[in-house]
Amino acid sequence: MFAGAYRLLYNLALLQREFLWWQKREKTNYARQCAELRMLKEEFPWLSEVHSQVLQQALRDLDRAYRNFLAGRASRPRLKKRNRHLSFRYVQDVKIDGNRIYLPKIGWFRMFLSRKIPRDAEIGEVTILRELDGWYVSIVVKGNFCRQAEDTKLIGVDVGIRDFACLSDGTRIEHPRILEKWLRKLAWEQRKLARKKKFSKRWQRQAQKVARVMRKIARIRHDFLHKVSIAIAKNHGVMVEDLKIKNMSRRTKGKGASARSALNRLILDSGWGSFLRMLEYKCEQYGQVFLKVAPQRTSQTCSVCGFAHPENRKGKRFRCLACGHAEDADVNAAKVILQKGLAALLKGPTAGPAGSNARGEGSGSGTGACPVYEPSFAETGIPRLWSWEGQILRKFAGKTIL
Repeated sequence: MFAGAYRLLYNLALLQREFLWWQKREKTNYARQCAELRMLKEEFPWLSEVHSQVLQQALRDLDRAYRNFLAGRASRPRLKKRNRHLSFRYVQDVKIDGNRIYLPKIGWFRMFLSRKIPRDAEIGEVTILRELDGWYVSIVVKGNFCRQAEDTKLIGVDVGIRDFACLSDGTRIEHPRILEKWLRKLAWEQRKLARKKKFSKRWQRQAQKVARVMRKIARIRHDFLHKVSIAIAKNHGVMVEDLKIKNMSRRTKGKGASARSALNRLILDSGWGSFLRMLEYKCEQYGQVFLKVAPQRTSQTCSVCGFAHPENRKGKRFRCLACGHAEDADVNAAKVILQKGLAALLKGPTAGPAGSNARGEGSGSGTGACPVYEPSFAETGIPRLWSWEGQILRKFAGKTIL
């Protein structure tokens, strides 16, 4: 009932926002919609049995979705479907005693703790969500969880298709090609699903089998990315390319569409976006430097003399036309990424979102750096719903980066 109430309120609030804007050119926000909860409970008396935090968080999630949409970070919010979005959230009054958890207005439940909660940690948000094999609890804890780095040497990381990643010190991380290993099983289950009458009982059971295979693939990929990212972050500061993965995996039509589709599948199977996000927050936890640099011509530039030319790289090997330097192309690209990052650090940090400066002009997060948030908002007739206060980036003066 709690998940259904969350979905109902989210959808009603979304429809209200759309109606007010498109029919009356009026705007609303979280505070105004939250004030109308009392009237909504009179229309739906059973909502009074749901904890107020659950209803308020539904409105907050919708407000956050519109913020991301207006800032260009996400698509327009859509209605939540009945069988796909079963979750709700608490922000306080949740108690944990060993392997039991207390949810307000629901009671005590037994659960399996995948990891121990630190004694000095404060419980923050608690999200309850339904998956294929049951209900899961996601617990956010607050506290000082900074970890001690084993080494602080900086490296460049070049992600790719042949190898998952190459480091500037010559280390190569083999690509797991997870989807390729499970593609035959997934295709078999999807063909069986296509033969069944849509929305029938058999179709629903087969759809769950397809979903289980896809979940297995996602979990294997997630586990691999976590292991690789933490192994890098605890030993190195990281320089990476600021890749536009959405543009790189865009669909094409006409000649070459089949080859492009296969390349897109490999790019998306690699999980570069998730890997870079994991690297960023783990470098912050370990106090390491994390910096994104411009990806232009990193594969064509010589790491020894700096000469850049398209003919320098032919296939897997790199050979500089100017100085004759020969090396593996991916390792050379990683060294060029490291050199760009070092140049940006020596030049000095500039204002901009943390770790997102595509020109490599020194924005980043990690040791000695505080992120700066300066959102650019294009006036479209829809009012700005939020504002961020900028912070000053501290320079890396006096810190050892090599």
